[in-house]
Amino acid sequence: SDSYLYIDVGGGSCELTIISQNKKNISASFKIGAVRLLEGLVEKSEWKEMKKWIKNLSQSNIPVSAIGSGGNINKIFRLSGQKEGKPVNLKKLSKIYQQLQSYTYEDRIKILNLRPDRADVIIPACQIYLNVMKWARISKIFVPEVGLADGLIHILYEKYKGNTN
Repeated sequence: SDSYLYIDVGGGSCELTIISQNKKNISASFKIGAVRLLEGLVEKSEWKEMKKWIKNLSQSNIPVSAIGSGGNINKIFRLSGQKEGKPVNLKKLSKIYQQLQSYTYEDRIKILNLRPDRADVIIPACQIYLNVMKWARISKIFVPEVGLADGLIHILYEKYKGNTN
């Protein structure tokens, strides 16, 4: 059965959850968020922790693909031009990351149509997704529509709530 790595990047932290059929999920939270990273407040040790957590996943929980959640990955998905329901591959994600970095803050707003509060945090957010996927050796990420992701997570949460310790 396939396992997914659910990646939820917020402003202050990143939540990683392994979702696999018939197994309770394993979850961890790291103090690596888009805003925190932008402000230079992420400790090297925190990246190390996250990498270690990913590398230590047991064979049975090795994720095949990722599911991304949050406003930044939704915007990245739109920038990818990918069809709804199709994943974005790591190569494309790297390209978008480089593209975002090549624009000035103003141009990210003007040309890429990003909101002012999104135009700076989208770059560190993208970096977090890239690192997680590389470390987990995941080559593609699915980005469900916002409402859909919330619904999906809610269902999974209800399902797993009963059997976590």
